[in-house]
Amino acid sequence: MVKKAGLLVFSLLFALFGLELVLRLVPPREPTPDADRSPMFYDRAEARAHPWTVGASNFLRIAVIGDSFTVGVGVQTDDTYGARLERLLNFNAGSVPAEVRVYAHPGTSTFQQKPLLQAALAQKPAIVIQGICLNDFEDWSHPKKIQRWRAEWMHEPSPFQLFCVRHSRVAAFIGERVWAARSPQRCETYYRHLYDPNGAGALRFKNTIEVFRDACAANGAVFVPVVFPLLSFDFSPERYPMSFAHDAIRRICAECGVPCLDLLPAFRGTSPERMQAVPGIDPHPSEIAHHLAAEAILAHLLERGLVDESY
Repeated sequence: MVKKAGLLVFSLLFALFGLELVLRLVPPREPTPDADRSPMFYDRAEARAHPWTVGASNFLRIAVIGDSFTVGVGVQTDDTYGARLERLLNFNAGSVPAEVRVYAHPGTSTFQQKPLLQAALAQKPAIVIQGICLNDFEDWSHPKKIQRWRAEWMHEPSPFQLFCVRHSRVAAFIGERVWAARSPQRCETYYRHLYDPNGAGALRFKNTIEVFRDACAANGAVFVPVVFPLLSFDFSPERYPMSFAHDAIRRICAECGVPCLDLLPAFRGTSPERMQAVPGIDPHPSEIAHHLAAEAILAHLLERGLVDESY
C-alpha cells in the first residue's frame, strides 16, 4: 500500500516536472488584445462636433449624462453611443435636425452627476438621457466598507501563492484558471452587497433619480434613464448573474414614476468579448456595444413617442 502511494506521488511529481519543463521551453505568447485598434485617438473641434445643426434655428436637443461609459473610454469620439445616436437621428431627409450633447465625467456615479445635469439643462434640451452603470449603487460615504468588499472581490494572493506563481509556470497556469473560475462568484457577491435594498446606496440612488426627474420636469425636459449591463458576462438569461441589479434599478425607477430603458435585452445573444473595449482587460463598451446601445435608445424614444416618427 505504501509502495503504491509512493509510486503515485512520484508519478504525479514527474508529470508536474514534465509539464513545468514543457511550459518553460515553449515561449509564452505575448498578448496583443488591442492590436486591432488605432494607436491614436482623434478629437474634433467643437465647431465641427454637431454639423447637422450648424446655422439651424429649429432643432431637436438631446443631452446625455453619465460616466466613463458615456465618455467613451477605449473608443474613438465619434463611436460613442451619444455620437452614434446623433448620426441616426440625422439620417432621414425631412426630419428636424438633431443635436446630442454629452455631459459626462469618468469615475462618477449618478449622485455625483448633478452638476452635469445642471450644465445640460442650461442648454434647454427636450430629452435628458442618463447613462446608468451597475456600480452606481456604490456608497463612497462609507469608503472602508466599499474597500473591504472590493478586497474580497479582488482577493489578493498570499505571499506563498505569489512565490509559487513567480517561480513556477505550472503554478501560474493553474492559478490563472482557478482565479478566472472563481472571479464571477466574487463579483456577484460584491454587487449583492451594493444592492442591499436597505443599504445606503439604494436610498441615495433613489433620491438622485427623484432629483433628476424633478429638475428635468421643471425645465420641460423628459428624463430617460438607460441601464448598461456588465459587459464581461454571458448575457443569456440563465448565465447572466446580475439580473437582480437590473431588477432593482427598474423597480426604483418605477417607484419614482420614471420609465427606464434596460439595455440588457439588446445585448442578448452577443459575445461578451466583442462588447468589451479590450476583452478581459478593459470592460468599457466597444464600438459595437456603443452602436447597439444607440440603436436601442433610438427605438425606445420612438416607441414612447418622445421623438417624431420622421426619425
